[in-house]
Amino acid sequence: MDHLIGIVGDGYALVAADRKVAHSIIAVKHDEDKILALDQSKLLGCVGELGDTKNFSEFVQKNMALYALRNGTELSTHAAAHFIRGEIAHALRSSPKMCNMLLVGYDEDVGPSLYHTDYLGGMHKMNFGGHGYGSFFAVSLLDR
Repeated sequence: MDHLIGIVGDGYALVAADRKVAHSIIAVKHDEDKILALDQSKLLGCVGELGDTKNFSEFVQKNMALYALRNGTELSTHAAAHFIRGEIAHALRSSPKMCNMLLVGYDEDVGPSLYHTDYLGGMHKMNFGGHGYGSFFAVSLLDR
């Protein structure tokens, strides 16, 4: 029962997640961090199967750091979202990952942004979004 929500406003981007890991009706952990800092201006919230989310989010983090080292510049939030979408879509055909993600970031030229990505590789830029059962309630409050 994961909960992940993200909101973009005037000059800020916010992402929040629960900390519980459950398997069926058993709570496995109560202190799992589901939000990972990709670099100084981007956060990736990732929910789904614990092994898949940890593996994939750290894969993205390390590859973005490698890109920054090789090229001397960091990816923009838009470019990072497309990289994530491409990698999850590629994994869908060989070893599917059950990862639903929200990427929030701030770029000097564009400002704050939020990208909603699901486990099938669907990605869209949004003003607010969420994954999990908590998102049904939260998104209904934010929808006008």
